[in-house]
Amino acid sequence: MECIVCKSKLVEVFAVIDEKKYWKCKHCYAKFLDKSHYLDHKLEKKRYLEHNNKIDNVPYRNFLSKLFIPLEKKLSKNDYGLEFGCGHGPALADIIKTHGYEVDLYDPIFFPNKKVLKNKYNFITCTETIEHFFDPYKEFELLNSLLLQNSWLGIMTCFLTSESQFKDWYYRKDPTHVVFYAEETFKIIAQQRNWTCEIPSKDIVLFGPGGMFTFQIVDCGGCSVEGMILDADQLDSEKKHTWDFNQETQRLIMSYSGDFLRMSFK
Repeated sequence: MECIVCKSKLVEVFAVIDEKKYWKCKHCYAKFLDKSHYLDHKLEKKRYLEHNNKIDNVPYRNFLSKLFIPLEKKLSKNDYGLEFGCGHGPALADIIKTHGYEVDLYDPIFFPNKKVLKNKYNFITCTETIEHFFDPYKEFELLNSLLLQNSWLGIMTCFLTSESQFKDWYYRKDPTHVVFYAEETFKIIAQQRNWTCEIPSKDIVLFGPGGMFTFQIVDCGGCSVEGMILDADQLDSEKKHTWDFNQETQRLIMSYSGDFLRMSFK
């Protein structure tokens, strides 16, 4: 058994509720429904059609704007986007278009145009979608492949904040919701794909381009490599090194003491 979000083997049974088994990943903290309880395609579609997700539904548009408002601050004029998992009422796409951006639609049930999955985009939105992913790791890999360099992926889903209240949580009770993400989960998802991870407000995640820097390791004679710093705060707290980052030149000058410094190079 492995985690469907991060592929870790550190998985254990979390709970059995209403005869449904839920798993817990001890690495990324995701919780997910056992595959034996997934709805079939017809029942899943029927449930989606019960949602009042019409384009002209003002409360729904206001709800979706909670993602687009912080995301738009990251965009440039003429950026082209994709609404991934738009459902039968692509209201967010309509909001995006009213702000002057072009956007394609994709939904495996309602807009199954796989031609758009061959394109590259400046931004992708994914609202109230990732909790429906049967294979989140695969889907996030797909989303990563659709992003141009220096692009953004905007996510909206209800964060799992309390294990003790999971049984009575309204979000769990939706039969189409099969995976639930904690804030820490998104950091793992980002780390696995060299994304940055910003959480501008409750239930909103912005994945952005990763932090690639040029290193100059002082202690090894000034050698330079391309790489990414992981867990920089943790490294700093260990007090095994000193470093100075020049924002203008994008150069990190680092020196360290000790025999080993944990870094991840790409």
